[in-house]
Amino acid sequence: MLDIPGLICEADAQSLTRLVQSVLTVPGCLLEVGCHLGLSTATILAANTTQKAVHCLDLFHAFDEWKENVSPFIGKGVLVDTVKGDIMDTLKTWPHGPIAFAFIDHNHRLDTTVRCYEVMWPHVSIGESWRFTITITRITRNQNHSSTACPMNSRRNATE
Repeated sequence: MLDIPGLICEADAQSLTRLVQSVLTVPGCLLEVGCHLGLSTATILAANTTQKAVHCLDLFHAFDEWKENVSPFIGKGVLVDTVKGDIMDTLKTWPHGPIAFAFIDHNHRLDTTVRCYEVMWPHVSIGESWRFTITITRITRNQNHSSTACPMNSRRNATE
């Protein structure tokens, strides 16, 4: 696992790597919603062997630390765009074309995450076959972090 502070565990980092690698042939960019200190960003960048554009949305309260943690993983020719501000407003007017992959890791409330998904959905890349994976993160008193990846195999047609 990368030596960067963050809230994802080794298993989550491995799953994130596999998921990113599984969409590298899908048209569109890689999107991270909620970047904190850069552990998941660096994981996405390390898995991005085809140099897809990566867009990171966050309030970036710790931007300097995020930038320091992520900069070693920014490869030659990879566009890493950071957007600071309201995530929902940014996604409503998404100017960066189709989204091949999105890692939603902000706020951690179900209603906010579902709303983010709904606002982002029209921008998700349409392909012959694809898989959209939802990662649910919950924080409890007894357990600092756990996550479950729930693949939903589906097809989306161009008329949606």
